Amino acid sequence: MMQQPLKPSEPFDPVAWSTLRHRANQNGLPFPLVRLRPGTITVRMLDARPLWRVQHFDGGRALLICPETSSCLLCQRGVRRERFGFVRVLDKTDGAVKVLRYSPVLGDRLAEVIVQAGDPRRYDLCIARTGTGLATRYAIGKGDEEPPAKIDSGQAQVRDLARHLQPTTETEMREYLEQRSHQVAIAESSASDDGLDIV
Repeated sequence: MMQQPLKPSEPFDPVAWSTLRHRANQNGLPFPLVRLRPGTITVRMLDARPLWRVQHFDGGRALLICPETSSCLLCQRGVRRERFGFVRVLDKTDGAVKVLRYSPVLGDRLAEVIVQAGDPRRYDLCIARTGTGLATRYAIGKGDEEPPAKIDSGQAQVRDLARHLQPTTETEMREYLEQRSHQVAIAESSASDDGLDIV
């Protein structure tokens, strides 16, 4: 397939990156995510600014995008949530376009490098992760400066990230909550049939 350079769709916005520090598989999303495991990965940012969303969790997996309004049924029910930054990247490991989803902790490290080095579409970023759980630490380094990233036209499926990260509608939230309560009822029934008590 033909390689086409990505054209910057918007100017670099250092304010969007510098404010990262101030914002609090089966991922429920229609695109592949970069997996940040212990070790180092090199990526090239394809977006001039991050897109921030709050995701609700179910069983440890971030799934539904919160509308961030007082009418959010999931917030009202106390379903765990966390703010993430999303940005399209070219994963240098396999050459695939993916989405880097990151927490404010990693966002702080990204901001330190990006605010100082400028537009992240002009150089690679090396992200080193050590530890796990609460002991997880990130180190970010500026990598090679090269011409803008070229991607295979067949890999550019994640063009409009905002369109894919639309907040969950009230109808979708109600369906999710009904399905979740049904699953809990089945689990409780199954446990009581086995003579087990649900605590």
